[in-house]
Amino acid sequence: MNLKRTTLFLVGILCFLFSKGMNQHDSANLFMESFSFEKTVIDGKFDISLNVYALDCLDWEHSFVVLPDSQQTWFGSFNVLPGPPLPTNLAYGNTVSRSVQVFYQPTLRPYHLQKLKVGLMNDRTQKLVTWEYVYIYFTPYNTVEVWNLEDFEMLKRVWSSSEGTSLQRVYVDQQGLPVSDLSDADYANDSIPKRNVLVSGLAYAVPMHAVPNGNKVNANLFSGTITGQVTADVEDDYGNNISISIWDIRVNLMENGTVIAEGYTDEDGNFSISYTDYSKSWQNIHIYLNVEGENEAGTIRLRRRIGSTRSEDLFVGSEYSHHTDDVGSHDFGTFLVDNHTVKPQLLHWANRSRQLVDSTSTFVLPGSGDRLEIMPSFVGAGQAMFMPGGYQGKLIGTVLLLGAAAGATLAPLVVAGVLAVAILVMTSNHDCIYMGSDYELSENVTYHEFGHYLMWHLQNESWAPLFEASFGHHSSTRNNKSPKLSWNEGFANGFSAIVDAWSAIDD
Repeated sequence: MNLKRTTLFLVGILCFLFSKGMNQHDSANLFMESFSFEKTVIDGKFDISLNVYALDCLDWEHSFVVLPDSQQTWFGSFNVLPGPPLPTNLAYGNTVSRSVQVFYQPTLRPYHLQKLKVGLMNDRTQKLVTWEYVYIYFTPYNTVEVWNLEDFEMLKRVWSSSEGTSLQRVYVDQQGLPVSDLSDADYANDSIPKRNVLVSGLAYAVPMHAVPNGNKVNANLFSGTITGQVTADVEDDYGNNISISIWDIRVNLMENGTVIAEGYTDEDGNFSISYTDYSKSWQNIHIYLNVEGENEAGTIRLRRRIGSTRSEDLFVGSEYSHHTDDVGSHDFGTFLVDNHTVKPQLLHWANRSRQLVDSTSTFVLPGSGDRLEIMPSFVGAGQAMFMPGGYQGKLIGTVLLLGAAAGATLAPLVVAGVLAVAILVMTSNHDCIYMGSDYELSENVTYHEFGHYLMWHLQNESWAPLFEASFGHHSSTRNNKSPKLSWNEGFANGFSAIVDAWSAIDD
């Protein structure tokens, strides 16, 4: 036996005795490393290659494991792939290499970034002795990216949050995706202004050098016209689902969260927005549409949970353009606004009601300074009502008064205060139509409540006492105990029928 072999034999014996005596199995003795790669086939599985390095002498009594988060429904199982025989003990500097194969459901691929915990489990104690996160991204161009922590932190990407969101996967052409123009040093330097370029379908934004405000020297000028049509799905008088064009609703053209131009839809739902924008550090700009619930005159506005919605993203430019046939201009075509976001049909029907009044009478309804608002009902999905401006304060005052009158104890005052805050959040201090979700697709209910709004102003902002002439379930044959209620509700029903006939074009 030569000297080299004798030395290795003695080191092995010492490691064996030392590991048995010290029984060391914690993570200080092992170091795990994974390797980044991209798989270009979606076939329900991908491999993660791992190396484990011994930092001391110890027994090998470990198993490779993959631990998913409990919320990861896409994850199926894992399997350790065959490799060279595993050792019984390790000396300092020894390496064990293995690959684990992860199985997933192709139809359940998530939109957002995922991470798996990959580690070594001690077979005897059933505890993890070393592990690391591996980051998984199922791209919208049908590949799987696997990143170790070191490579992941070097990516010039700003990942979107997955909290409370479940976005639909859409295919994105990998060719022409923007590439960050930031150096590694600039990307790590928080003092350098940056802007994030978004692409619809990607779970991350690409950071770029920002264009300094007011400094357009050597900047690329982009200009063009963006056109399209806004529609919404509603129910007709027979309960059938139909699509209508949305009239007089604001469409903002956005670039990195900033409005660069705006327009309003015509009676056919069409819009045309001309714009000019500058890009200094790259060859394209990223724009998208944001539909907001406000009419052009500012007299009607949708509020709270009936907010705004955004369209698909659009690149215009040269090298990275998705639409090189007409640089700077684009027709979005028919743009269906989700009924669960902006509720555009409610604004459309309120616009129709106001258009009838403005075009057929000399009566002047309030202007934008005292706008009519439309909000979700604060008393339930099956309720719809009109409440004049100023009633928010009256409701709060009534609640606080009742709480104080309940006695000089803390509890009633606290309850009254909570109710007052709830009223402040859930009601408007402007004239407001509160629309329960059961009625959001029904045009006649919107016309009816607008009739109450019109009546309030026709009668010099007054009407019969509310508890005598309104509230509660009522119809022509139910709960109709007061002539005052017949007058109030009859006027609103009549107005609804007139608007419905006058705006028959929507049918």
